[in-house]
Amino acid sequence: MLPLKTLFRKGLPGLNLICLSILSLFSCSTTPGQHEPTVSGDVEQLPFVARVVNIPSDSIEMGRVALIVEVNYTDLQFLKTAYGYRAGLDYTLTITPGQGLEAKKVIDSSKEIKLSSFEQTVSRQGIVRIAESFDVPVGTYIVSILISDNNANSRGGLSHQIEVHDFISGLTISEPFLAWDSVHTFTADKLIPLRKSNFDQDFFALVFVGGIDPAQMLSLGYELLDNRNEPLFERNLTIRPVNRSLLFSLPLPYKKLSVGSTTLKIVARHNEQTVASSLNIRANLGNHRRGDRNYTTLIGPMRYIMNKQEFEELQKATPEQQTALFNAYWQARDPDPDEESNPLLEEFYNRVEMANARFGWTGGEGYATDRGRTLVIYGPPDAVQNSRRAGSSTAYEIWSYYDTGRRFVFIDKYNDGNYLLLSDSGD
Repeated sequence: MLPLKTLFRKGLPGLNLICLSILSLFSCSTTPGQHEPTVSGDVEQLPFVARVVNIPSDSIEMGRVALIVEVNYTDLQFLKTAYGYRAGLDYTLTITPGQGLEAKKVIDSSKEIKLSSFEQTVSRQGIVRIAESFDVPVGTYIVSILISDNNANSRGGLSHQIEVHDFISGLTISEPFLAWDSVHTFTADKLIPLRKSNFDQDFFALVFVGGIDPAQMLSLGYELLDNRNEPLFERNLTIRPVNRSLLFSLPLPYKKLSVGSTTLKIVARHNEQTVASSLNIRANLGNHRRGDRNYTTLIGPMRYIMNKQEFEELQKATPEQQTALFNAYWQARDPDPDEESNPLLEEFYNRVEMANARFGWTGGEGYATDRGRTLVIYGPPDAVQNSRRAGSSTAYEIWSYYDTGRRFVFIDKYNDGNYLLLSDSGD
């Protein structure tokens, strides 16, 4: 059997033609006055995922920016030593006020990973987690993350704009984190891995609410919603707060998650004010028994591999019809129907999950971004280059695919971490 990457490209009739025509709708040529950055030397891409969240600080008119960065063991180069296997990461975290060019705060550090066996180095569950935080005055900031494997020629980077609040001046709610257990104090080691998509037990959402008047009651409601905004689970609670800011651990039932994406929405009401926060929780195909699967949340990415008429029919169908159409589509493209698993389907949704994990960290679906769409259609690039134009703060990312000769250039036009497709040299 051909490798999955080759199967995916060759095994779906008309896939390349459909993908190329779809991508061409979104690609753009370099416009007058815009120039691609000059770069030299290929650097392999180091995949990682990250969350940047505003949480309470201990000081008035200050907010804390918490950063969680995770790299899979399988994406690192481990070297054998006399005592086992060793890998290392170097990372730089910066936070810059508004559109300023000078970093306000910088963390330069490294992390060493020591494992006793080769089996640990290739474990899909193995991750390196970096957790750091900045206390900064209230305001708007750009957070940038640069990370490199010091045993290999690979690196990666992300940037994200965040509005920092102090959790004292007015009612404020943080973005939620997920944890396996209820906690009284926020610590990164209690969090569920950011890429986690196979849930087999109940879990908790951790969320901060601040700017509370202890003399007034606080109402907190939360729910799980499917892709049609239909509630799958909901719960409400009313408490008399004891502090001006509180950390809540909200229990969630894993059996209520949809396959694909489920939205967790949290709403706090207090003293005639209302604030809300949300998080997309992703569950893969193995999260439920085959007969229990709800496919409505899986159809979005299929716009990249179906023709317009097929996709519109799938979109407009009832959930029951969508399940039948989904199964029929992938059964017709199963290279080995005698096997229970379909490697093309698994490769496709592995790419979707990778895109969501890497490019959905600012909210929304990662596969719907320009880089996410390119990753789903073409797979991970063979090399990624990061660059800035001389005398400019504009960041570029260049993806190269050696076997097809394609080269995609993305630009962080608004300095918010959402890279837009600038050009595709393979057209």
